[in-house]
Amino acid sequence: MKKRGAIRNLGGAVSRRYTSMTDLAQAMSDSAKHSPTGSIKASHNPAHVWERLRMALSRFAGADGFAALFRRALTLARVEHETLVAITVGPTGSISGIDQLSEAQSVTLVTCLLELLVTLIGERLTLRLVSDAWPELMN
Repeated sequence: MKKRGAIRNLGGAVSRRYTSMTDLAQAMSDSAKHSPTGSIKASHNPAHVWERLRMALSRFAGADGFAALFRRALTLARVEHETLVAITVGPTGSISGIDQLSEAQSVTLVTCLLELLVTLIGERLTLRLVSDAWPELMN
């Protein structure tokens, strides 16, 4: 059985470092916990992750494209976390309620978005978009 969100071996640094989209989503979440100086912040704030994702995906697909992708990922994530009903996305891609997510909910939602992107645009382009938004994860 294939591991959920598994990353195929692409021969690049990303595929050697993260074995699944869940691992990559967790690394993205972990990066939001650190300040630019490298110190650990006191709390998890998923809004930082989603703002970076929104910016990267909006450059690629526009605000409407991001909003559509986010809505679909949210629908998929609600299968695992029914409590995500309080999250909404506006027509310009603004997200409300995202800062109330637990880390596990946020990682699930990011994983669903990454897996959706892999399905739609392929793994290489998805990883490139993540690399553009999180270059520090790909070093």
